[in-house]
Amino acid sequence: MYAYGSYNKLRKPVIQDAIIISLTDFVFSILAGFIAWGAIGYLIEKDDQTALQTNSTGLAFIAMPTSTSTKDDDQSAWFTVFALFVVLSGIDTALSFVEGFVTNIIDATGWKRPAVAGFVCLLGIAVSSIFTTNFGWLLFDLVDHYISAYIIIAIGILQCVSVGWQFEQTQTQSRSPHHQKSSRLLGLFFWFPVITGSFFLNFAIKGTLAWGPAIFIPTTAVAFIVSKSVSKMPMNQWYYEIVLCGVNKLSMSLTDITDESRRRRWWMQYFEGYFGIMIKFVNPAVLIYMFFSNMADDMDEPYGGQPVIMQMYAAVFVYLTASIIVTPIFMCDYAEVFTHNVAQEFNADDRHELRVKFKNMLKGKALKLDKGKLNVVGAGRARPDMEMNSTSLALN
Repeated sequence: MYAYGSYNKLRKPVIQDAIIISLTDFVFSILAGFIAWGAIGYLIEKDDQTALQTNSTGLAFIAMPTSTSTKDDDQSAWFTVFALFVVLSGIDTALSFVEGFVTNIIDATGWKRPAVAGFVCLLGIAVSSIFTTNFGWLLFDLVDHYISAYIIIAIGILQCVSVGWQFEQTQTQSRSPHHQKSSRLLGLFFWFPVITGSFFLNFAIKGTLAWGPAIFIPTTAVAFIVSKSVSKMPMNQWYYEIVLCGVNKLSMSLTDITDESRRRRWWMQYFEGYFGIMIKFVNPAVLIYMFFSNMADDMDEPYGGQPVIMQMYAAVFVYLTASIIVTPIFMCDYAEVFTHNVAQEFNADDRHELRVKFKNMLKGKALKLDKGKLNVVGAGRARPDMEMNSTSLALN
C-alpha cells in the first residue's frame, strides 16, 4: 500500500480515500460472508463432505468451486463467474506483492524497474512452482496459515511500535527529565501487562477472550495516571507530547492536507485522537493477543493435522517470506533524497504546539492590548516587530 500511495500527488488528501476504501471493503466482506456461508449451507443440504472446508484456502479452492459446479442444478455459469473472479483476485494480489518488493529493491539499489520486476517475477515463479506438485496443495495451505497467523500479525505489531512508540521518542524524551520519565513509565505500564497478560490468558487459562479487555483497559488507565502524575505538565501538553508522541505528527499531517488553508477544523482533534489511540494502544494489544492465541492453538494441535515434516517444509517458505520483508530494511545505507522540503510538509504538529504555547502564554502572563501593541504586565514593552512575528508564527 505504501508503494501504491507513493504515486499520489504530494499533498493529496487521503483521509476521505481511506474512509471510502474501508467502508467499501466492509460492505464487500459482509456480502462475501453471506455468499460463502450460503454456499456452505447448500453443501450441507446436499450432504457434501466439502462443507467441512471452511478455512481460507479450503473455502476458496474446494468448497466454493464444488458449490458452483454442481451438475444437478446446471450451475456451470456460476462456476465460470467464480473462476473469473478468483483469477482477477489472484492477479491483483500478485501485483500488490510484486510492486511492494520491487519498489524496495529499486529504492535500495537504483536499478531499472523492468529488470527488477522481471527478476522478481522469475524468482516468484521458481519458488512457487513447488505448489504445483502432488503435495503442493497441503504445503500451500500450511504456508498460507502460518503467514496469515504470524507474519502478517507481526508486521502489524512492528508498524504500530515503530509509528507509535519509536518515532520521535528520542526527541521527546530529550526535552526534559519529566518528558523522559513520563514517556518511559507509560510504555512500561502499558506493554508489560499487555504482553504478559496475552501470554497467560492463552497458555495458562483457556477460553478467556473476554478477560482481555477486562485486564488491558484498567492497566492502560493506570499507565495514563502514572505517566501524567510524573510528567508535571498540563493535561493538554501531556496528551499531545506524551500520549500521542509519534502518532501525533502523522495524524496531524494527514488532517493538515485536507484543507489548503491549513486551518484547524473542529473534527481534526477527534480524528487525531482516534487515530493515535488505536495505533498506539488498541491495535498492539489486539494483535499481540491474536499472536499468542494462534501460537497456543498450533502448539495444542498442529495445523491441519499434518505431520512434522510438512510443517518443516512450510516453515522454509515462512522464513523466506520473513527474509524478503526484513532484508530490504538493511539494504539501504543512505538517506532518501526528496525534491521537496519534508520538514515543511511534516510540521503540522509543531505549528499546533506553537499555537497552544502561545495561547497559554496569553493566559498565564495576563497580556493586554494597548493601542494595537502587545504589552506584557510586569515585563515592559515588547518590540513591535517581535510582536508581529510571534503572533504570525503561532496563528499561521
